[in-house]
Amino acid sequence: ADYAFLHRLARNDAVYGGLMRPYAGTQNVSGRTVGSQARVVASWAVNDHVTLSAESEHLFAGNVLKRAGYGGGTYGMMSLTLRY
Repeated sequence: ADYAFLHRLARNDAVYGGLMRPYAGTQNVSGRTVGSQARVVASWAVNDHVTLSAESEHLFAGNVLKRAGYGGGTYGMMSLTLRY
């Protein structure tokens, strides 16, 4: 589990998401506080051939995202890995 505080280096640069894609309109909002993020990751090796994994994270939108019209969001993922 981890908790991160998200800030941008330049006050007038855009906020970037995955694959360095900018969030539209964030370059027009000054400030550094993007938000914070909580994440929990778990993995269980059932045996040598089967692994179950789960991940959940939540973004708490900060001032920059809120003033640009964005809110927070939650992401969840589960996976099953079979090795033969």
